[in-house]
Amino acid sequence: MKTPSVVAGYQIVVLVAIGALWCFRRTELLASVASTTSYHCALWGAVGGTTYCLRAVYRHRCVDRSWDSGWALWYFVRPIVSFVAGLVAYVFLAAGLLVLNTRIDDTVVPYGYFAVSLIAGYNVDGFMSRMERLAGLWGIKKSRVALDADRNRQDLGPDDGGNE
Repeated sequence: MKTPSVVAGYQIVVLVAIGALWCFRRTELLASVASTTSYHCALWGAVGGTTYCLRAVYRHRCVDRSWDSGWALWYFVRPIVSFVAGLVAYVFLAAGLLVLNTRIDDTVVPYGYFAVSLIAGYNVDGFMSRMERLAGLWGIKKSRVALDADRNRQDLGPDDGGNE
């Protein structure tokens, strides 16, 4: 049984590791990879996911008192998934599939990329839903998970939390 303390401790260790990767990005070992915007976007995605997890631990343990150890695996995997979501956000931004502005200047720090990556990591479900809608433009069908989520939303009426 994973206690909230263990999960929160893990999330804090992840944040410290992200901080270390950010601080040591100028070392010879990481210099070639860590100087890239994609690396920074992946780290910002992980920060977003870890922040979400810490908030969820607080909410479910302290506020709602509804902690369920069955979700422990989610808490351990989420920062990794968020790291990947941050990287995917970078790819879509760099490819021009998501557009922040019309002018790209290599001398400016890409804060917009970092912000989108942070949001992608924080709200992985929403980000993946957006990617699925974008993929639909190319004729790629939604995944079973997305179709199930759509069906569940349709089952909810306007008074039950549905979107209508």
